[in-house]
Amino acid sequence: MTKITLHPAQGVGAGALPPELLERIGIAPGESAYAVDRPGGVLLTPDPNFGAAMQAFDRARKQYSETFRRLAE
Repeated sequence: MTKITLHPAQGVGAGALPPELLERIGIAPGESAYAVDRPGGVLLTPDPNFGAAMQAFDRARKQYSETFRRLAE
């Protein structure tokens, strides 16, 4: 877990991500990252389609919960 402290900057909260975290996420300084709301928190990803993919998975997981449960056995 990495603690990020946000500081006020032009009316928004700004924080710096350490280089090792940027590398793990797969972004470089100056590139864009996307925040995806997830149950229990927020996910930071370099992929703008990740949020839509997770929503699709959540719908499929609910619809096929019994199938997933049996596959996990």
